[in-house]
Amino acid sequence: MKQIVAAALALAASASAPLVGQSDNARMRASTASAPQLRFHVDEEFFKLPDNIWPSEAVGVALNSKGHIFLLNRGNHPLLEFMPDGSFVRSIGDGSTIFHAAHSVRFDAEDNM
Repeated sequence: MKQIVAAALALAASASAPLVGQSDNARMRASTASAPQLRFHVDEEFFKLPDNIWPSEAVGVALNSKGHIFLLNRGNHPLLEFMPDGSFVRSIGDGSTIFHAAHSVRFDAEDNM
């Protein structure tokens, strides 16, 4: 899973680098042609949420060393934790302003958020 996230971030970074002296169309063709073809499968039912939790605009995703998935979003339940299989663990920060206007979530080498 970490490899997929790392590949997606690398792809996004390489696609966002400007190509000087080229038109928008030429830049689009160049970045599309050089982008690696990543194989993936969309699973719209992967995350198993309780009926009372609805995530809003997702602004960050991170994995800890156990493979737990953390989804930072702009909803009433700002940080959601899931097991690697997508099952819900907990919601963090409900009703708190601790995550107000946060833009990302990450873990360091010691699993500190």
